[in-house]
Amino acid sequence: MTAKGTNAVRDNLQQFRERLEAARKMQNSWTECGLDFVDLYVEDAGGDWLQNWVATENIEESGEQTSAGVEALKRAIGFPNFQQTALLEIALTNYLPSSNCPDFPAAQTVKYKRLILLGKAIFGAVVSDYLYCEYINCDRDSLSILKACLSDKKQLAEFARTLGLNELKLPELRAKTADKKDGNRLLSETFEAVFAAVYLECDRDFGRAGNWLIEHFIETAASENFDRLHQQPIGPKATANGWQFSVETF
Repeated sequence: MTAKGTNAVRDNLQQFRERLEAARKMQNSWTECGLDFVDLYVEDAGGDWLQNWVATENIEESGEQTSAGVEALKRAIGFPNFQQTALLEIALTNYLPSSNCPDFPAAQTVKYKRLILLGKAIFGAVVSDYLYCEYINCDRDSLSILKACLSDKKQLAEFARTLGLNELKLPELRAKTADKKDGNRLLSETFEAVFAAVYLECDRDFGRAGNWLIEHFIETAASENFDRLHQQPIGPKATANGWQFSVETF
């Protein structure tokens, strides 16, 4: 058999497998859903009844995956009784299977971006307050360098991974984070949105939300970055944004 003939056989086998899988799914739908499946077929026998049925199944599956993701996130952030669940759903907007669709609600995206804005602002304030109180021997420029390290997208993405955001069983997450650079951006944004949700769940209590952030992320990360920066040799690599990292001894 020629190579062309072999490819044709392979393609036919693939098509057969796909049709067989579709038939199995249809059989399962018939068995599990009974009259609902039959009604849809009868009402739209000459149209796209199968596509409509599959679309409905996908929406239901998407909702189940999102709910599972939210519950996993509640456990990860240490708030199993998180009341404002809608905030966590908004925080996971980027990973919803429908977020790339033209018909995806614009309001959902707006709410997501508002959460990011709030999370970024409160995060910066918490970090500044913490560094000011804990690193009393650092001058302004050194504190700025340390804060920049903690606010870096790669660092925020690591915080997100600590929460397991990259392991949530949401199909869009795996697709969107395939590229490492874009994945870090999406994870960092989602972390900021999640922190905003935590802040709002804490009734905008800066101290309570700040303590959560510090205990889970900032304290350890600040110490690690401080040690790394402090041990760097003096020279071009020891600077960030044109500032020299230094610690005064009083």
